[in-house]
This record gives sequence, structure tokens and C-alpha cells, in this order.
Amino acid sequence: MKTLLALVAGLLLALPMRTDAQSGATRYGTVTVFRSRDDSGSGYSLTFQNQTLAKLKSGTFVVLQLPEGRQYLLADPAAKQLYQVDVKAGGEHYAEIVTEGNVLRRIPTMVASTAQEFEAQRPSLKEIQPRP
Repeated sequence: MKTLLALVAGLLLALPMRTDAQSGATRYGTVTVFRSRDDSGSGYSLTFQNQTLAKLKSGTFVVLQLPEGRQYLLADPAAKQLYQVDVKAGGEHYAEIVTEGNVLRRIPTMVASTAQEFEAQRPSLKEIQPRP
């Protein structure tokens, strides 16, 4: 019996196991970025890897598919404040763009949010599509 178990275990360990990392397939998670209808200021250029993904105006949201791992987003390149999100494959993440500062100097900032906060605002938000 021990010999049989050792043989089966040896065969199982010898078989190549395919994982996403080994197959080279990129895994993605969903990141929803929104801006409250009450947030004042102009449209902000949501940026990822030096590419503008969407122009978020007050009362809009965008759903992004980002690669698994630590990712960085900018609410607007002029703000130069990175928002870090640890994307999990198949996971859902939420962030809100808020405007800070005064009338003369408005600074867009991204803050972590929740599905509940997003769903509470969703009826007043318009979805926009990310740029390819």
C-alpha cells in the first residue's frame, strides 16, 4: 500500500500543473472610479500608465479592468498624487475622486470607497466608457 501511495504521489508531482502565471495569461480585477454629482470642478483626466483612460466630470463613473497586482492611478496628471490599489484577480475595487482645496486652487484626489457608497450614488451617476 505504501508503495502504491508513493507511486501515485510521485506521478501527481511529476505532472505539470498549469497556472495563470505559467501560461502567461494576465488576470484582471475591476476598479470602479466615480465622481459625485456634488463634486465641483472641471473634468479630470483619469490616468493609468501615462495614458488617459477617461475624462471624469461631476456625476460620472467608469469601470476599468486592470491587471492583477499593485497598480497606480492619477485622478488628473496635474495633481501628481498617485492612488495605489492592490488589484486582485476577479476582485472589485472602488475609488472616488474628490476635489480638495479652495476656489483658486482645486486639487483632485482619489480616495478608497466601497461598493455600498458607490451603489448609494449610482442612481445619480452616468457611466462613461474607458478609452481603448
